[in-house]
Amino acid sequence: MKILLRQSSSHSQKKGTSAGKTEGQTEPKQETFKEILLEREWLKKNSEAIPHFSEVISKVKETEGVEITMNCNSDAFYWLIDIVKIQTNYAFEFKKIDENGEAYEEMSPKEIEFRVQTKFFDITPENCLNKLVTSHFLQIKGIYEHIWQQFFLESFPAVINSCKISLSNLNAEIVAHIADRVSDAQLEKLKDRRDKFLSNLYRARIEQKLLRPCSSKRAHQITDHSIFYCEDCQKIMTLKHSRRISCKLEGNEARAFVDANGNLFVAHKFSDLNLQTDNYRVNQSQ
Repeated sequence: MKILLRQSSSHSQKKGTSAGKTEGQTEPKQETFKEILLEREWLKKNSEAIPHFSEVISKVKETEGVEITMNCNSDAFYWLIDIVKIQTNYAFEFKKIDENGEAYEEMSPKEIEFRVQTKFFDITPENCLNKLVTSHFLQIKGIYEHIWQQFFLESFPAVINSCKISLSNLNAEIVAHIADRVSDAQLEKLKDRRDKFLSNLYRARIEQKLLRPCSSKRAHQITDHSIFYCEDCQKIMTLKHSRRISCKLEGNEARAFVDANGNLFVAHKFSDLNLQTDNYRVNQSQ
């Protein structure tokens, strides 16, 4: 199976380095392709190792060729494929014989684990994000989570601050994971950026605090400080405050009761926690 890795690159030309170029002027982006051949039989046998490819192969007949063009970092892609090959004993199962004509020996589970752990020492603040994004794109959840726990979570500020490319279009699920897992102390260490990454990140963090199970695949723990939106009185409040602030009575008599202090209290309606923030702003301005 043929994989074409497509990458865009641009180069800034300083004054005098090229005719007609001035300082700070940037050349148009140029696309480069790198071709990689992967054994279709190996991918089929280890379909769970790289789910993204398995989905593609399953839709193609055995007699047809497969060619996939992907936009991703080639170094990160090679690195991930190397790890998957180690995990699946690729050399023993498929290559059989090395360059010297000697047969490969099957690796033990301990040897596989050691070699995989060694590969993770290649991660740096400069290449961590590429590896994280590529593993997420290829749906290799085990490696994705390993990068998160072993490097990205602890070194988050250094990784983001060293990133020179725009993160405005960073996958929404990765942004949601960052918003959920990274601490406030780490977020405060981030430098100002020209892209929309910080805006997208804080938006995801706010939406998670609004507890929107309709829009998230991940369950969030409900505490007294979880924020809710009442459909009837259109107020935002924490769960703790909702026990003290009564909802409007008109039309909600069925939810009314007398509280411990003898006051008439109307419970809020939190059944559909899918707050549309734009609609909320409009309602509050009227």
